[in-house]
Amino acid sequence: DDVGLYALHQANAFMVNFIRKKLKVAAEKVPLNCQNYGNTGPATIPLLLCDKCTEKSFDLSKTIMSGFGIGLSWGSIAADLTQTKFYTPINK
Repeated sequence: DDVGLYALHQANAFMVNFIRKKLKVAAEKVPLNCQNYGNTGPATIPLLLCDKCTEKSFDLSKTIMSGFGIGLSWGSIAADLTQTKFYTPINK
């Protein structure tokens, strides 16, 4: 309950929602932006943060970021992002 944001790798909406349901986390804490960009590989989490966190709609004092890929590769971190400056992506 004390986690304000789960920034998961945006492989596709099905995968993010599947993980969210397994973790039993509210949808408001797990934003999606893959419908706007698709799978951008290792850039999905930074792009998600820049795209969604400019709104200041999340408590960033405890943010969980988790990336995963082909095979069994994965990495996760809990971080305080309250002092982080996010820039809105330029979409042209």
